[in-house]
Amino acid sequence: MTVLLALAQPTLSKDIKELLVSGGLAVHDEEVFHRKYLNDTIELLSPSMVIIHDLYLPSDLENPEERDLEILQLIEYWRTEYDNDLRVVYFCVREKQDSFLSDLVARNVLDIFNERQVSLTMIREQLSNPPRFKNVQKFGTGNLSVEFIEDGTDESESQGEIDGDSSNDNDRMDDQPSSGSGRRELGKKISQTAGKTISNTAVKLGSLGTHLSEHAIKGTELGKKGVGLATKTAGTIKDLIPTGPASDNNSQDLMMEDILDLMPVELDVTKRIKPAIIGTVLIAVAGVRPHMGATYTSISIASYLEKLGHSVAIIESNNSQDFDRIHSLYEGEKIFLKKDHYFEIDGIHHYKYREVFNLYELYSLYEYVIMDFGDLQTATGYIDEFQRAHVRCVLCSGDEWKKQWIDEFLHRNNLDKTDCLFIIPAGTDDKRKNIREMLNYDGIIPFPTEENPYTPSREAEEVIIDVLGTYLKSPSRSFSKRALVITSIISVVLTTAVVTIFNLL
Repeated sequence: MTVLLALAQPTLSKDIKELLVSGGLAVHDEEVFHRKYLNDTIELLSPSMVIIHDLYLPSDLENPEERDLEILQLIEYWRTEYDNDLRVVYFCVREKQDSFLSDLVARNVLDIFNERQVSLTMIREQLSNPPRFKNVQKFGTGNLSVEFIEDGTDESESQGEIDGDSSNDNDRMDDQPSSGSGRRELGKKISQTAGKTISNTAVKLGSLGTHLSEHAIKGTELGKKGVGLATKTAGTIKDLIPTGPASDNNSQDLMMEDILDLMPVELDVTKRIKPAIIGTVLIAVAGVRPHMGATYTSISIASYLEKLGHSVAIIESNNSQDFDRIHSLYEGEKIFLKKDHYFEIDGIHHYKYREVFNLYELYSLYEYVIMDFGDLQTATGYIDEFQRAHVRCVLCSGDEWKKQWIDEFLHRNNLDKTDCLFIIPAGTDDKRKNIREMLNYDGIIPFPTEENPYTPSREAEEVIIDVLGTYLKSPSRSFSKRALVITSIISVVLTTAVVTIFNLL
């Protein structure tokens, strides 16, 4: 069995991976850091199990109801494609009566850990065994109803006191916590039912048994009568009562090292984290027509990010051979260096166009990946990556009469204008204003052009900051590589000068 983690929280991922490996399960090194990558990663790796965190795994949706629907639709798709070959495990910290939990159960998600602190032993044992409905029956089944057939009892009495969903049973029992006669009557029904065809009554007995266990633990006013009833019926229903924190009298005695915190980062802190900056940020750069300056813009953005100390890669996503030309010029060669699929300039890794890339491997190596599409019409093999990108930069002309190029680009690629940022190379404020008015859209940014994109000016850097917006991470180091080298040289020179002066004195 292979496991894919989609937790997007380093501490939790590390603990879960160690736990599963110690239990003999194989865990993929690749991890999903955003909901949008779940389908593709599952299709690529074909895991037997996927573990998802309700809160930490980012989504492009902000509305909680839409986020819940997104997960449910994903699971429905997996059930259609993989049936039960893909086991879905869900970590969350929600209200116990949250209807979303029962919606998960209705979609055959039988491993739901809905507590802030969970026993590591319980997780390992549960995931090492086949999934069981008894692990989640306390959450209900959403709109899915389970018929209950009872033999040998009065039908009207059964409908009035036994049939109905588990929440109604809960309400009736909570309304009469000290009714000894009601409990005795309930015990008789359990005993009568358990003596007959178990296959027809297992679901209801399990539910009633769970209620008995919960009330016994709570220490209600049933006192000795409740204990007597539990003892009397133990031989009948003991195999139907789920084991877990609610029915385990020793749960409070668990050692602290056996407890896993499903929320290592506090809720309010997590909400302030921008989902887009968790994991690798994908930036797509394309032009509405060929030769609009996509490669120049890609290099400029990469150079600024590398200056901040981030690991950056540029992937040539169309067969223009521009990277072959850049590589040859950099090496002083007059012929293309086609045998080299990759080269480095100023700390930026450049990947030449290939029909097949292991993009998931590349994404795991860098903080930022910039895909230089150039003309999207010649990059059909990677068009899906443009759709997935966190930042989509579209280079266009600032001329009014070329506005139709923008319209054709959006129509051809099934995009809305709000999906993109439109960049005008060497654009002026007047041209930005014109395009903004024609599109009725504020996402228009003029980009200054310079002789060398590997050394962007301060003006260009300020524009790049606007382009990346909330996707710009904090600097990884205080100084760039060049700054550290220069600082070291200055330090050596000063030290030599001081020593020389002292020798002369």
